[in-house]
Amino acid sequence: KKEIVLPTREVITPSDVEQQLEEPWIVYGWREPDSEEIERRQMRRQRTLADVRCLRARLRAEGITFEQHLEAELRGQKEAMLKVLGDVQSALETGTEPDLEAIQKYATLVGIPLRIWKDKGGNPPTLEGLFRFMESDAYRSLAYLQIRAHLWADILTGDAEIEEGDVMDIEHLGAVLPYAAVVVTDRRMRNRIRRLGLDQRYNTKVFAMADIDELLR
Repeated sequence: KKEIVLPTREVITPSDVEQQLEEPWIVYGWREPDSEEIERRQMRRQRTLADVRCLRARLRAEGITFEQHLEAELRGQKEAMLKVLGDVQSALETGTEPDLEAIQKYATLVGIPLRIWKDKGGNPPTLEGLFRFMESDAYRSLAYLQIRAHLWADILTGDAEIEEGDVMDIEHLGAVLPYAAVVVTDRRMRNRIRRLGLDQRYNTKVFAMADIDELLR
């Protein structure tokens, strides 16, 4: 087992990383948080929660349905990517090291579609080629994207209380639900996944910790 340690600037620049990797690797980032970082993370979570609740209030006032917002989630990937690319580029140009939140957004909104596009051939090899791929049925049908879109559409157009952990739960579930035989989450998310039929769609069993007896059978 080998470990390569790279500065943040190189980690978020795919070409720099690829030059140093001669075989498939799992690339992860980690920085031991100090008390200030822990406080900033908590503030970000609270700010994100407030933003999500405000968004739901606006969508409900506009009468947006689940189906309408599901389409908006699937269509909005390009705009989200452009926003993250702009933020990272600005930070690099000013010599400011991107914070953890920016790196996480880059990995999710840029890194994942970029890697999938390259695996599909990466043609034409331009930014416009990437955007064209992201608008295709092949991209829109990806399990990770479909799961995130369905869960967000349900949360933002539903009546259930939005909780702080929902944002990260959606990211984690989008990553594991298509590949795991068994997934354990909280009761609310279990019910949501089952109601949306995502467990049957991706052939996995979803439980909450309250289902421990059923899980161990």
